[in-house]
Amino acid sequence: MGLDSLTLRVPTELRATAEKAAQDAGHTLATELRNALATHYKMNTAPITLQDLEARISQHEILFHAAPAEQKSSSLHSSVVEPAETNDDVSEPQTAALEKERADRELTLNALEMLASMLKKGDQPTPTDLSERLGIRSRGLGRLLSAVGISATNTRINNKASRYFLKTMLPDIEKAHKKLLENPI
Repeated sequence: MGLDSLTLRVPTELRATAEKAAQDAGHTLATELRNALATHYKMNTAPITLQDLEARISQHEILFHAAPAEQKSSSLHSSVVEPAETNDDVSEPQTAALEKERADRELTLNALEMLASMLKKGDQPTPTDLSERLGIRSRGLGRLLSAVGISATNTRINNKASRYFLKTMLPDIEKAHKKLLENPI
């Protein structure tokens, strides 16, 4: 594959966001932008399945609209998904509770994956660092992670006292992630 040069002006905030994403992912800004462009154009030309659409909507919600899960009455894609069967015994509050549980599970899986990735790269993030990366509020993140037995530890790193997710937590994080994957809702 040959590479062509492209010069492009972008807003300062967009460049800062792309640079941070590249740094967090451990690659160059050029690679980050190439990947983003490739992803964008693949998304717009490839046939899409309902599962792909649900995954993209879920990721969009997490990145741009997520608030603590207790404030969400249902997920955005609930109107897109057609129920497999209708059950007259299930009331609307039960359905909303099930949707909330599914949304919480998805957020928790994403948080555990992001946290494991950060720890494997050598980072030891604070809850605020992780919540900013995920685009959700720190309090909601704490509630989701504590439900699966993961919580930050008070300690001092580089002469800064705070609550951190430590590298030693990685086995517990992977175990919690595996347990969530094995027990679908």
